[in-house]
Amino acid sequence: MIRFIQRRNYVTLDDKKFVPTELGEVVLKLILEFFPEIINIDFLRLKWKRIWMKWKRERLTG
Repeated sequence: MIRFIQRRNYVTLDDKKFVPTELGEVVLKLILEFFPEIINIDFLRLKWKRIWMKWKRERLTG
């Protein structure tokens, strides 16, 4: 998924953080406008936070 959004130029990596490009912001706005039932920002935020925390734990404990 990460490679996909980078290849499509929806985000750039800046100081180890993903930053949306202008294209990425436009695409997200259109998706939210026309397909609001597909994207639940609060759900995705929580899910990615859990994935990130698991990834960090695995890296710290080896």
